[in-house]
Amino acid sequence: MKQKKRISSFDGLKGLAILLVVLYHLLPKQVPGGFLMVNTFFVLAGYFYVRKLEAIGAGTDTFDWAKLGHYLRHTFIRLFVPLVFFMMILLAGLFVFNPVELHFIGNDVWSSSLFVNNFYQILAGRSYFVKMADASPFTHLWYSALYLQFFLVAIPLFYLTKRLKMNVPQKAIFWLLLMFASHVLVAFLFKPGQDPSRVYYGLETRFASFAAGISVAYFTPTVLNFFHNMVNKLMFYTIMGTLSFISMLWLCLNALDKEAFTYLVWMPTFNMLSLLVVFAIVIGIPIIRKGLSFKPLTYLGKRSYSYYLWYYPVTVFVSKNIRLIQDNRLAVLIALVLIWLIGDLFYRLVEKDQWGIWFGPSLNFKQDWAKLKDHIKPNFKMDADFGKFLVSCVIFILFLAGAANLRNHQRPALFQLEYQEYLTSHKMEKVFPQAVPLIEVHDQLAGLDKKYQSSFIQKEQQTGRQLIDNMLSASESNMAELQRAIEENRQEVDALREKSPEMAAVMSPYEIAFAAKTPVFLFGDSQARRTGDFLVTAFTKGDFYGKVSLQIWDALPIFQEYVQSGQVAENVVVILGTNLGLDQESVDEFMKIAGDRQVFWVNTNSAVDHLASVNKIIQDTADKYSNAHVVDWYSYSQGHPEWYAEDDIHFSVEGCNEFVGLVARTMMEALNQKQQ
Repeated sequence: MKQKKRISSFDGLKGLAILLVVLYHLLPKQVPGGFLMVNTFFVLAGYFYVRKLEAIGAGTDTFDWAKLGHYLRHTFIRLFVPLVFFMMILLAGLFVFNPVELHFIGNDVWSSSLFVNNFYQILAGRSYFVKMADASPFTHLWYSALYLQFFLVAIPLFYLTKRLKMNVPQKAIFWLLLMFASHVLVAFLFKPGQDPSRVYYGLETRFASFAAGISVAYFTPTVLNFFHNMVNKLMFYTIMGTLSFISMLWLCLNALDKEAFTYLVWMPTFNMLSLLVVFAIVIGIPIIRKGLSFKPLTYLGKRSYSYYLWYYPVTVFVSKNIRLIQDNRLAVLIALVLIWLIGDLFYRLVEKDQWGIWFGPSLNFKQDWAKLKDHIKPNFKMDADFGKFLVSCVIFILFLAGAANLRNHQRPALFQLEYQEYLTSHKMEKVFPQAVPLIEVHDQLAGLDKKYQSSFIQKEQQTGRQLIDNMLSASESNMAELQRAIEENRQEVDALREKSPEMAAVMSPYEIAFAAKTPVFLFGDSQARRTGDFLVTAFTKGDFYGKVSLQIWDALPIFQEYVQSGQVAENVVVILGTNLGLDQESVDEFMKIAGDRQVFWVNTNSAVDHLASVNKIIQDTADKYSNAHVVDWYSYSQGHPEWYAEDDIHFSVEGCNEFVGLVARTMMEALNQKQQ
């Protein structure tokens, strides 16, 4: 039987989809809805899946189970072989260049290799949309897991339609109803105001896209027959396909990944739009087929799986080194080039097996073993083939070493966030369970310090010769001024020294006294939650609200509620923008809600790619409003990596103390100027 010609516009649609998904991660403000194109991948998968199953059971009411098994085996190998080689190369690379990372990703690796990554992430409460404290290079493999799960779940449903002897229109309605049911489940399971990853990863909630693709295969002949006698049907199909395609692009540029409207309305809408675009390709609408046959798009589409495997690790790598790159545009360019080079090379070597590596993706181990024996005979041949085999052996050995070092330890930054949240919830009434071993070690070291006069825990006090040297290095007037400041504010200084000697060490006596007497309300995301308890230690008239992953647009109604309840003091410190950045319109709305309060916006020096844009908006806001000020953490923290936690985003304990000192200093200067 003659093989049908490949329709290149399908590859073009996949190429556009992978491009927009990548840009969503690299340019989230410019392409905020790019993640929706994953739906299009699933729609295409469903369409080709059911066409294959119909071909297997063509002309009969039964199944050729042998052919079905062969098809599923082929699909599994097509997914699994690139996935295995991807994990081997990545684990080998991590073992050589970043072995500590292996201690945090054990479950990610095993769940991905078993195609249950999406279930693992749901059970672990992982988020696809906020990757600050726990970014794993395997997070994106939920897609491969869902892809295979869809194939397996759809088999009994397809078999049911065969047993019930449904005709083509009935099958179209059946799958459309399943799509609708999946969308209804989203409405029940989606929790407004919470992270949407549960419905994003869910088999039952994402099945709508796959069912939409299956329905296209049955929907197409039904629609063509219905409109067969329509005079201007080509124009009708063209307008429908073109508007659907334009609407998809519009949503990719405007839909937001955490809004309830996106999941309740835009997600099902996008499935329908993808369905209509696939329909337009199938029936051959010229403007759609020619537009999506653009060679760069088809080039990307043929390699889309390889690009999908590698784009996320590259993005994580670039994000973690953003501080070294500095320029966000340069970082995006570097990421795109790396994704293109690595993805293309991987496609050639693994998916297409162009090098014919022994014991490689061809899985023809018997033939490969014969080749190897031929090379190790007495007339040993050290040629290119054997060299490639040796390279493969080295990678495999490093992979085994990496796999042996896999652990499921919690990242320090994530532990710190959970610890801070626990303290906030329990107000020190109970010990954080995971902190018990740390407390035991701390107590043991403190005992050694007491017994042997060591300094494992207790910092060396400035006594004896060290204190004398410091006093001699200071001028008499400075010493007198310092002594006078301490005496004038003795009560506040002693109180803070007793509660937190480390914090007292970074603040002047005047700043300590100012903080103790000044009401303040700290508001923001996980940074505010992290630093809140530190701030109220010094600002005894202060209070705080911090929510992990809080965005500026989600923060507005929460801040409004706190203002209306009278809980917001006349001075407000704001830490927002680290997650997905700021926009001037939302910041203006925040200032409007704040009224005549003095608002202190903390700029950022965290390792995020939108650092420059966040800091610019904060500075512009301070220039625009007389009651807005900048807490210049960016400049103050330069050259102090120790002020950041392991993720290079959240503050360390030392950083929290320094932060409180900077806030006190900035507020004191700004409020004194206001009074003059």
